[in-house]
Amino acid sequence: MELESSSFQGQPVNPLIVQLGLQGERVRFSQSGRHALGEILKALSLRDGVLLVPDFYCHASMMEVFGSRRLKSIHYPVNSDLTPDSGAILKHLAEPKLDIKAILLVSFFGIVRPKQAALDITRAGFQLPIILDSVQDLNGAIHYRETASWAPWQFFSLAKFLPLPNGGFALGPGIESGGVAKYENEATLLSVTRMAIRGLAQQIRERGGESEAMDSLYVKLCESDLDVDPDRGASDLSIQLASLIDLPKMFEHRQANFEYLRSKLQAAEITHIPSEFPSRGPLVLPIRVSSGSRNDLKTELYKNKILAPIHWPQGQVALDGLGENTRRLNQEILSLPIDQRYGRDDMNLIAQVIENFLAHP
Repeated sequence: MELESSSFQGQPVNPLIVQLGLQGERVRFSQSGRHALGEILKALSLRDGVLLVPDFYCHASMMEVFGSRRLKSIHYPVNSDLTPDSGAILKHLAEPKLDIKAILLVSFFGIVRPKQAALDITRAGFQLPIILDSVQDLNGAIHYRETASWAPWQFFSLAKFLPLPNGGFALGPGIESGGVAKYENEATLLSVTRMAIRGLAQQIRERGGESEAMDSLYVKLCESDLDVDPDRGASDLSIQLASLIDLPKMFEHRQANFEYLRSKLQAAEITHIPSEFPSRGPLVLPIRVSSGSRNDLKTELYKNKILAPIHWPQGQVALDGLGENTRRLNQEILSLPIDQRYGRDDMNLIAQVIENFLAHP
């Protein structure tokens, strides 16, 4: 399959674009979701100011992106259902000294649609750019023409949903279409190794271990002469692999796992994240477990070879600066895997482990 490089003019035509229904849209591929956000900030010429960002967020991963544009983030709180606190956002926007350049909303886990907050902002007369983080909602790209009416700029991750070396993309006015680049094999391998080392270090920290050795190795790899320019875009290998996957079928499988596991856990003492919108192949099934037992349940799942990540681990100092709802979310939330590699037997195993844990705490 031949794909054009980032130097072509106009929209590339390939099966991935067709599957996502984005023919004719401005699509800029990137190394990752956060690099896709960088493409949006660049397109909007945002620099030297403030971005409004939810306090429930992976702030550490975005520091590099914000810092490269000399942008500071100010946090607004989220509600218990993960929707934005519109009142808090409007209060920030009414403060002229803050020099707010844009508002970042998030489609958490692919089950939260922050549309009402976007409408509240525009109805109040604020004309700032609204950017939607859809890194956890790849299916949202299929619905871009619908959601673009209230969030014109959106960014996504391919690598979070698919087994790819890298890959994300941005959509919106002013975006320069392209971003598919040919990587040398050594550079691609280095990029993949970096991500693997970084992921291992994160898992070690989540389990309460010391990750200094992994962190040191990651730094050394970042200093390698084979460094990959973050502006280079997604590798052609990633886009080719993604183009070969039946995305609608993948979303359908994820949605079936989501609904089945959720129904299996209805009788358990589990709090689900409510949503007035139907999900459509989300990233995970997020649940809330009392803070005193959440980590123990995570450990029990891990013993059964079930990796349930925490979104997002925060140190005590960071927690102290967050809103009440977000502090509780960070202490209670657990993300159950539902991806396309798993079937009904796997969902039954997850449910059984959780039910046994709750029956014998």
